Amino acid sequence: MHASPDHASDFPYLQNEADVAAVFASASRPLAFIGHACVPVVLFAGPGLAFSRDQEVPLESGQRAIVNVGSVGQPRDHDPRSCWVLYDSDRHQVSYHRVPYDQQEAERRIVEAGLPPLLGKRLLTGD
Repeated sequence: MHASPDHASDFPYLQNEADVAAVFASASRPLAFIGHACVPVVLFAGPGLAFSRDQEVPLESGQRAIVNVGSVGQPRDHDPRSCWVLYDSDRHQVSYHRVPYDQQEAERRIVEAGLPPLLGKRLLTGD
């Protein structure tokens, strides 16, 4: 889903432990993939806010987790490369991958299309 299973049409950000707990409470499956925040991170169910930003994240079978897949074009984690995620269901593992691309050309096209310049600038810094 784009943002959250509990407010799919509102696009909320998961900003604190209460937000994450609400998502886990509304998720009907142990594993959810989201992308709205554009920050690659795996959040785990349980007491406290447990998470991993490792490149490879092993999951225990049946472990409840929310996987933010990152972003292929509007990163927010200070890494301007495209980010994509692979879930290996045999190994129960999430792995993040980065791919460089021509950010300057993408920025030029964003400005040329009349979109807000911030969207193009963000491609250069990943902020």
